[in-house]
Amino acid sequence: MAGKKKQNLSFHSLTRATMRSAAQLQKAFICSAIVAAYFLLYSQSAATTDMAGDGDKNCGDRDSVSADADGKNDSNSKCDENSNTSISAEVSTLRASLRPTYPEIDIVYSDAYLAAVLSVPDRTYEYARDEKIAKALKWRRSYGVDDMTAAFRYDDEGGIFIEANENYSNKSRQSLFVPSQSLIDVCLSGALSFGGFDEEGRGILHAKTALLDFWKTGVDDGIRYHVLIIEHALKMLLERNKNNIDDEERSESLVLYVDTSDQSLFPPPMGALTGMAGLMQQAYPDRIHKIYVGPVNVVLRALYELVSPYLRPRSRDKIVLLETKPPI
Repeated sequence: MAGKKKQNLSFHSLTRATMRSAAQLQKAFICSAIVAAYFLLYSQSAATTDMAGDGDKNCGDRDSVSADADGKNDSNSKCDENSNTSISAEVSTLRASLRPTYPEIDIVYSDAYLAAVLSVPDRTYEYARDEKIAKALKWRRSYGVDDMTAAFRYDDEGGIFIEANENYSNKSRQSLFVPSQSLIDVCLSGALSFGGFDEEGRGILHAKTALLDFWKTGVDDGIRYHVLIIEHALKMLLERNKNNIDDEERSESLVLYVDTSDQSLFPPPMGALTGMAGLMQQAYPDRIHKIYVGPVNVVLRALYELVSPYLRPRSRDKIVLLETKPPI
């Protein structure tokens, strides 16, 4: 009888242990799926900003140039002086062609950034002008970027956006942006923050995915929040470069550090994935230099191995998986 009781206890203990293991395994897969979703959310930035478009220009005219706004050549070879002169002339032509419709081009984009967009290998001048710069400027107007950014100011110490103590109206556009409560709340979360500049002069963006709940905030306000932080970072880059007195070329691209630790049980909705993809492709072409994502587990690495063959080489080069969370 005692042996039978002992056998039953052993069976129940084994059953509980098995259930715990199954629960832990299920939790591990859920966490992996959530991290994978956020990874895909931000990896869209690298993949979509790398779409060069079909063209006839190649490195015979311009040596291989990095597909971001570094304003410098990442390859071993460099374009000769004649090629640089040609790019400079194309920048002037680009400004002249778009200025009548979009006079803000002279405020929003520097010559260095326009040159970087024009210099992407296999991209024609017409594609860069019509599909990249013109569409981005059109998007800025339709999205009301100037009005929205005027409604907030960035608190460097807290790493948050707070409502500006002024009228949101941009009188030159005769429009008004009134932020929703969900946008105000997420702006106070610190989920996205500007981290200054790295050693190469690129702007640093930090993303703590555990603090950004797209289901609570909503996809639209979640995307607006990303626009606010990107616009602030680009503004800081422009101001830094305008005050540059040593004539040294300065980067105008961004590095994104994504901390996927301490996740909730809900991955971002599909709309967030498609929204971020559209945002980076249409609104901020060629701005992302690198994306560091961590901590990344074995499951996510396996997922990336499946996806990576379908990414362009420049896209793959922009994504770095880390075993620990990135430095923030």
